[in-house]
Amino acid sequence: MVTKTLKGSYDAPRRSYAVSLENYMGESEEMISDSQKRTLTNLVLQRVQEEGERERFLANLPDMTHTDAEDSIFNLLRSNW
Repeated sequence: MVTKTLKGSYDAPRRSYAVSLENYMGESEEMISDSQKRTLTNLVLQRVQEEGERERFLANLPDMTHTDAEDSIFNLLRSNW
């Protein structure tokens, strides 16, 4: 996360970019949201043809991160083009 930057002069304090320590250290990444789970479940049921692959993907949903879910949604939507 990057915050706004304010240029300072010699009379005022200077501010610079601030990076969240959690994001910098990569410690706690947000897990998949309920709306992402619903969207992915619907997309997998509609677009994944092989039953084994479909079951494996649905079993891994609770362990996905928010970023992984976004990437999977994008890839499943793009696969129909």
